[in-house]
Amino acid sequence: MSERFYTELNELLLLKDGKKKKKTSRDYWMLQRYDILVVQQIKKLIFPVNADGKILFYVNEEELYEILKTTHESIGHGGRDRMMSELSRKNKNITRCDVEVFLQLCEPCQQKQKGVKKGVVVKPIISPEFNSRCVDLIDFQSHPDGKYKFILVYQDHLTKFIILKPLEYKRAEEVAFNLIDIFTLIGAPSILQSDNGREFSNNIVSNLKDMWPELKIVHGKPRHSQSQGSVERANQDVENMLTTWMQTEKNSHWSQGLRFIQLMKNRALHSGIKMSPYEALFGCKVKVGLSTSNLPKEVVDNL
Repeated sequence: MSERFYTELNELLLLKDGKKKKKTSRDYWMLQRYDILVVQQIKKLIFPVNADGKILFYVNEEELYEILKTTHESIGHGGRDRMMSELSRKNKNITRCDVEVFLQLCEPCQQKQKGVKKGVVVKPIISPEFNSRCVDLIDFQSHPDGKYKFILVYQDHLTKFIILKPLEYKRAEEVAFNLIDIFTLIGAPSILQSDNGREFSNNIVSNLKDMWPELKIVHGKPRHSQSQGSVERANQDVENMLTTWMQTEKNSHWSQGLRFIQLMKNRALHSGIKMSPYEALFGCKVKVGLSTSNLPKEVVDNL
């Protein structure tokens, strides 16, 4: 693969320089399939750029593992479909087989697979409007991070976009205080759903009204079994990603990792909406500095 990669790169350079007078059918095939991007004297083989301006790199065998590893970690050790969705944004020739082999060699993913319990397969909630959100609490009292013992999970039903916040206590006042933070950033819903008990949910709504008198919001009915199963799977996903982050970073302070897990979850493909929650909410793919730009990895690493 590596030898072929460089052979085709050199062939294309000759064609681009115009040194070859008579072109063969292979030459025309090469020009249709390949192009060259040169940045800081680094030459990269790419797929010819179309009208959309999207640059897709051909990955050499030598750099394949590092690209797979970096992508896999950036989406919180996501599965095959999530990885293929993320990889296809910048790369042309990485196959499903490449991804499947890599996943079989990923130790954290194999450990996670052993702990997966089979249950009822549920469909995600698809809400027709951006006005219904749910708030759940994940109990982390068995693994406290200093003063933090709970995780607030706030999810929009329409876009599946989530926001994660560390909490000290399971109190309606603290939940409401953090919700105000969220509402003043992305807007407040008409309906707030929670399965943490009707009294608890009513207290949240009351506290929200006290902190923000203009806010009119109601507590919705508890979610039905289908939606409850979907939300529980999302919470389990957050827990798994957080556990893997702590193992990878060798950091037990999960409250620090929450913001990164939030980004990983929101940038990854969601099977229910066929795009990432970030794309659904903001209408574009997430940017993570130069690492998600069209610059070759070698250039980014040298900056």
